[in-house]
Amino acid sequence: MRAAEQLMVAQPALSKSIRNLEEELQLTLFDRSDKSISLTPEGRIFLKHARSILEKVDNAKREMDELRGLERGKIHLGMPSMFGSIYFPQIIKEFKKLYPKLHISVVEEGTYQIRKMIENKEVDLGFIMMEQAGPDLDITPLFKEEMVACFPVNHPLSDKPAISLKELVNEPLILFKEGYLQRKLLIEVSRQYLGENQTHPANAEPNITLTSNQLSLIQSCVAEGIGITLFLRDIAQNSPRIKAVPLNPPIFLQLGIASNKTAYLSKAGQTFLSFLKQSVKEKPAK
Repeated sequence: MRAAEQLMVAQPALSKSIRNLEEELQLTLFDRSDKSISLTPEGRIFLKHARSILEKVDNAKREMDELRGLERGKIHLGMPSMFGSIYFPQIIKEFKKLYPKLHISVVEEGTYQIRKMIENKEVDLGFIMMEQAGPDLDITPLFKEEMVACFPVNHPLSDKPAISLKELVNEPLILFKEGYLQRKLLIEVSRQYLGENQTHPANAEPNITLTSNQLSLIQSCVAEGIGITLFLRDIAQNSPRIKAVPLNPPIFLQLGIASNKTAYLSKAGQTFLSFLKQSVKEKPAK
């Protein structure tokens, strides 16, 4: 009865359609031996194929809609917080001038998590590091950025010409959540150093004083002297109350835009990807 209501058809008509299908297949799809109806093993197999067919029909309808002049469409993007704050506002401003009716949905995560989301087809496109590319992804290089250590302006280490990651391990750290390269770099070097240092127990953890995914909050906390962090150079330079110190050896991130080779990329997604590639050609990576 509930299935008939959801499909907005009469119950007798639905029952007849099911019987006709079972007769055509010469298989029983539903177990009617109990009070509650359930799928037979054959029915579960048929359901899997039916869902696949319906998904392909939906994809076909969506592509036909989008081919009608990009009058509608949605782009799901995975983006690291730091990248979004530097590049994305200008990119989206120029893109929306050309395609005002396309909707862009952004999920902010670290590049490691974004790669998983691309693999799982949870986003259409994602910004990840080039070294994270694999045979399952199509990836185009975009921007090259330098990571720097960030201190409040009056910090004793803020006047150094350069600093190693190892010199940061005894400082209170302000980090993004799991999945961000910034966090991975500092935690790995901290654990390695603390494990080697005999004055610390082998299982010592780095001094993480605050974790947040809010870029502005991390900037403010560093400026107030609550802890130190790693940022891309452009972010640090745009924060007047933060002092950026280059890393020794330097660390550069090469970001790219990636998609899943096995996933359908919508017309809207293809258009955004082409626009992004053209933008990079006009403004070469650093």
